[in-house]
Amino acid sequence: MRRFGLPLRTVIGTATVGAAIYGLSGTLGYVPAGWGQAGLPATALGFVYLRALLVMGLTQLVPSPLGVRLAGRVSERGPTVLFALLLLAAAFVIAMT
Repeated sequence: MRRFGLPLRTVIGTATVGAAIYGLSGTLGYVPAGWGQAGLPATALGFVYLRALLVMGLTQLVPSPLGVRLAGRVSERGPTVLFALLLLAAAFVIAMT
């Protein structure tokens, strides 16, 4: 999307919404897939461990608004450089394994 000239904030926002949709659909798929499986914790709904889902959901409540506020204050160059460094670090880790 960035290649087609869209602003970086639009690209990040669209990717975030897409990731939320993918995560939700994956979670909803793990519920029936694990339904009735033996050996799962009592607090599991299929293959979804509800305590972990609750902790992950609550921990996203704090950084999400901070990220939105920060995105409004920084230039587009900052997140672009940060993302490039993240990709380089990921490539380094993959190359070392």
